[in-house]
Amino acid sequence: MSSSSCLIKKLSHYVELSQHDRDLLQDLEKSSTAVSAGTHLREGGQAYDDLFVLSEGWLYSFTILPDGRRQVLQVFVPGDIVGIYDTPFAHATHDLAAATDAVVCPFPKDGLDPIFSESPALTGLMFTFALIDQAVFLDRLRALGRMDAVTRVGHFLFTVISRLRLTDHDTENGHYFPLTQSDVADATGLTNVSVSKAASVLREKGFAKWSNRRLTILDETRLVEFASFINRYENIDISWFPQPGRLHLGRS
Repeated sequence: MSSSSCLIKKLSHYVELSQHDRDLLQDLEKSSTAVSAGTHLREGGQAYDDLFVLSEGWLYSFTILPDGRRQVLQVFVPGDIVGIYDTPFAHATHDLAAATDAVVCPFPKDGLDPIFSESPALTGLMFTFALIDQAVFLDRLRALGRMDAVTRVGHFLFTVISRLRLTDHDTENGHYFPLTQSDVADATGLTNVSVSKAASVLREKGFAKWSNRRLTILDETRLVEFASFINRYENIDISWFPQPGRLHLGRS
């Protein structure tokens, strides 16, 4: 992998990576595997061998409820390290599937050892992303428990966009957004019909347009206010990181 790696690009959003840091990250991407949309990569409760750097495409983790319904737990986009939350466990915590055709770079759990041993900056970043995701999960819990369908869908869509912006700039045509209405419904605890109606309302209000696998934020200021959205991926306090002279703040 080259310095155009999505993982390197994502982490460079927050820190100025040394060449050694880049080399350590590239080591995680030495091998790659192409998977087709719909591929079931991991089953919850089963032993697993590898984590993944997601190089291309989208994945999602999910669980099947006792009544047979699916609940989408987390969506993964290029630049994510997939399975990092399974690291403390011998068995996968949830199922993992490909939402699109994808390229994953598998590496064993002990592949993290050189990063933790040799790079305080990368160690700090990985710890920080774990805490950011914790805050995002709490925001999502608030949305699921207290927001109506339109606000809930708007909040979810903007959360995904905020993550995409770490590696992919906005365009006039918005962002590639391959999730189906069923995927979004299973992520927000709604029905397909409710998601469809919510998407129509968001478009009619001039907040966002979601169609043909593209998502465009039309009025960010108003959507942020409407959805009570806080971008947890920006304005990160990294003052406590080691070697602060090497670090710079992420874009605001």
